[in-house]
Amino acid sequence: MNMNRKSRNIIIVFLAVVIIGVVGYFISANRAPKLMTPDFVHKLLLTRDQSKLDAISKQLTVQFPHDTAELQNMLRFTSPDAREFAAQVLVRIGTTDAIQLLIQSIKVESDPATKDNLTELLKGITNVAGVPALISCAMDVSDLSMHRVCRNLLSSLPDPTVSLDLIAKIEQDVGTGKMEPIIYAVAHLTNESAIPALISGAKSNSEVTARASIEGLGNIATPNSFAALFDIISTNNLTTRGEVARIVILQSALASKDASLVATCKRVIETSKNQTTIETAVDGLIAIHASEALVALQEELAQTKDIVLKSYLSAALGRRQKIFGPGR
Repeated sequence: MNMNRKSRNIIIVFLAVVIIGVVGYFISANRAPKLMTPDFVHKLLLTRDQSKLDAISKQLTVQFPHDTAELQNMLRFTSPDAREFAAQVLVRIGTTDAIQLLIQSIKVESDPATKDNLTELLKGITNVAGVPALISCAMDVSDLSMHRVCRNLLSSLPDPTVSLDLIAKIEQDVGTGKMEPIIYAVAHLTNESAIPALISGAKSNSEVTARASIEGLGNIATPNSFAALFDIISTNNLTTRGEVARIVILQSALASKDASLVATCKRVIETSKNQTTIETAVDGLIAIHASEALVALQEELAQTKDIVLKSYLSAALGRRQKIFGPGR
């Protein structure tokens, strides 16, 4: 009886070992190839075996972040192509952990050409999940090159949640005195998708947030962002925010060659009840290089019956001529 029980136990243990072995075999058989040597990846990159490279990329993505050993190993390969391939995978993953790993690899990259290529790959990030890593990098001024890259990248990402995150970061830590890179990023936002967040930021209780948001609207410099700036002047007349918005409009108008801004300024002249806002729109037309701005000033001068505005428009045409020359 005891012998039968002992035999049964032996058989059960034996079967368990066999089953574990079979399962392990099938798991390993169905996995993408392990990247054991630099030569393995390097050969695939040389032969451009895209199907196998895609399989490796997929497997590395699935493994991340639980198993990063192979990716970290690839980032240390002597082959620049292999390091760049690993960077492509990290950008595709796009999470904070992945972008942090890529940023760190760029910081320690010794080959200037490869470092430039890795940096360009970083600029291809589209996943907003990596934004916290970019914010952390932007705030780290120990590596000024990467600090600027990440700061500028934050300004250019098109997802509207990025501008919300940046403004929230300023609001959260504005008293620390360490927010300058994030303030810069907000003031240099480039995508129209950020306009709603910037309009909200311009109403913040924090003057720092408000100023950065107003400057961001000026940097975008589209009809919609200009309309928002004119609204800020109208509702903040004779205040610091209104004055900042006025200066930002004039600076942006002078730098812009976009004729579409002319219609926005013209509409403000014709519809606004606020004298400061109207004068800012006229001054904007003085500064916009496009010939349509000159035409708009001439039309407004001919149409208006307001004596004060007519005088301001006449002087504006003279000032524009001094900037751009006669007939311009």
